[in-house]
Amino acid sequence: HRAAGGVGQSVKAGQLLARIDPEEQKAELDVAAANLQSAEAQQTQAQLAYDRQQSLFRTQVTTRAALDQAQEALLTAQASTKSAQALLETAQDTLSYTELKADADGMITARNAEVGQVAQAAQVVFTLAHDGDRDAVFEVVESAFLRPIDGDGTVALLSNPSQKIAAKVREISPTIDSSTGTIKVKVA
Repeated sequence: HRAAGGVGQSVKAGQLLARIDPEEQKAELDVAAANLQSAEAQQTQAQLAYDRQQSLFRTQVTTRAALDQAQEALLTAQASTKSAQALLETAQDTLSYTELKADADGMITARNAEVGQVAQAAQVVFTLAHDGDRDAVFEVVESAFLRPIDGDGTVALLSNPSQKIAAKVREISPTIDSSTGTIKVKVA
């Protein structure tokens, strides 16, 4: 497969991120299109034969059995055309699945496949963070909750305490992680 887009790249909704080799799906599409064309030609011939039998039957030159046979051939040809049309639509859908496109504007945060790698069904190939507001999730020690949290405040980085941003607490986990003794806090 081919992959375009690396971690940190901004993408637009509908942008092509990766493509698997579509040769097999293109061949299936070509076969389905040819089968539909053949079915349509057979339906046209069956329609002409039925029309001819109807005309002959009205003038009493042919039998009811011949007319019924022509009608049955026409119905069979019409069903074959419908079936071929459905197979063509399925082949078109299958071909469209060879392209992986971004579902929204955003940024690629992870790439889990490389060019040439075999991708499995339902395998995550890219992780995309959608544009818009973000939440940050922090693991906070239980002792930090000794005083009430009003919901508004600031967040500072441990690595650079002078860098602060305004934050609003959106969610506090009701449970404590037993292995770390921390509580998850989500801020916006």
